[in-house]
Amino acid sequence: MGVSPADLLQDWVERRIDEPSPSEIEKLIEDIKRQVVRRRNGRGGQGAVESLVAALRCLYRRAVADGHLTAADDPAAKVAKPRRLPSARSAIADARLAEINEVAATSGDDPELHCLLRLHTETACRRAGRWRYGRRIWIGSNA
Repeated sequence: MGVSPADLLQDWVERRIDEPSPSEIEKLIEDIKRQVVRRRNGRGGQGAVESLVAALRCLYRRAVADGHLTAADDPAAKVAKPRRLPSARSAIADARLAEINEVAATSGDDPELHCLLRLHTETACRRAGRWRYGRRIWIGSNA
């Protein structure tokens, strides 16, 4: 079982906002990467690290804006943002898409399926994008 970010930050609870150094933030980042739960589709804690750095930068920006720190004393600004990994998403190969459309065309009369396939083929929208259109896009739908 992995360690939660709250556990990793436990040592920081009693500290003043001006105490952590950039090297301590970098150590925290490495601790988070080391504690990540490995999954087949995991990205090595990249998202957690991006979120941590963004949250710390936001916190310290507010501290500077409110006069608790000077911009020169902001340790989060001195920590490099992690590089974005390339997307793991990819399109369905043309041959596979043609096969899907062939099966749909020859296996019955389903207007909703044909409309759904056409929507995704022509717009390349993701599943969530389809829900934005709602049921009104379906051919023959009374909704």
